Amino acid sequence: MGPRYPDPTYYFRDIGIADADTIQPLWKALATTRFGQPIALVFRINAGRAKEPLGLVVDYGQPQVDLIRTSSPVYWLPALTEMSGAEAVDLILAERFQIATEQRAPEWLGEFSLPREDEVADEIVELEAEQEALMANIAKAHLRAKVAAVPSVLLYGKGKELEPVVRDALRDLGAEVQEPERKGIEDGLLFRAGLAAVIEIKGRRDQIRQSDVRQAVQWASDAKLRDGRKYKPIIVGNPNFEARPQERNEPLAPNGLEYARNGDVALLTTIQIYEALRQHQLGEFEVGKFWDAVFAAKGVVEVP
Repeated sequence: MGPRYPDPTYYFRDIGIADADTIQPLWKALATTRFGQPIALVFRINAGRAKEPLGLVVDYGQPQVDLIRTSSPVYWLPALTEMSGAEAVDLILAERFQIATEQRAPEWLGEFSLPREDEVADEIVELEAEQEALMANIAKAHLRAKVAAVPSVLLYGKGKELEPVVRDALRDLGAEVQEPERKGIEDGLLFRAGLAAVIEIKGRRDQIRQSDVRQAVQWASDAKLRDGRKYKPIIVGNPNFEARPQERNEPLAPNGLEYARNGDVALLTTIQIYEALRQHQLGEFEVGKFWDAVFAAKGVVEVP
């Protein structure tokens, strides 16, 4: 069983003063009555090592400890009787610092108003309601703007971020696009005007590679074996995605181009899809010519 009265340093552990063993309150009067009794004082606390037994009354300027840490001063002032605290502050600002303050309106003044005040108050309520409705509409517009800007992923995206945006864009351009049924196989099936295709979506820091073309050919072959229908392999690619669109190199590597021609593979870039969306939103998109060019391509699509 531990001691009834712990060592004095026990009380200093939580405040991180390992060497202190005593607390010393210090105060001095700021103002006194004519009988010498304090009516205002400043107070602080010292923590440290005791030099000698502490007395009950300690001079503010003569601490009896080897000081380790001291508190901030606390000013204890008498309660005001002739004026409020706000009025006292105004008086000090004016008398001591020559800072004029406006006269404070009393709290009860809100119980009184003139007809013109009421008219303006009603107008303010209406304007604030209009402002609230406007802010709600602005928030909705920001949300619509965010949704409208989703296709910008076509210009820089890759991997799983790019795939759903590509499929939605192809649907907007007039194709029926099915989601992939199996992960790690083709990235979807596309149907347009009686024609069918498998799509492989790629984002590359460099050009679309020969291995990408071979993969698309394999997916088309697997799909034909699966349901007996001929599928055109289409790569939807975002090659050189780290460069600005107008500064990008040829999208398809030379050996990939030869393989694409032999395998009837079309490469449709995401930049071409982005431009087609722009034309579509302007009402200038020729959907038939676009898809004719895609299904006729062997290599990079030449869109009209």
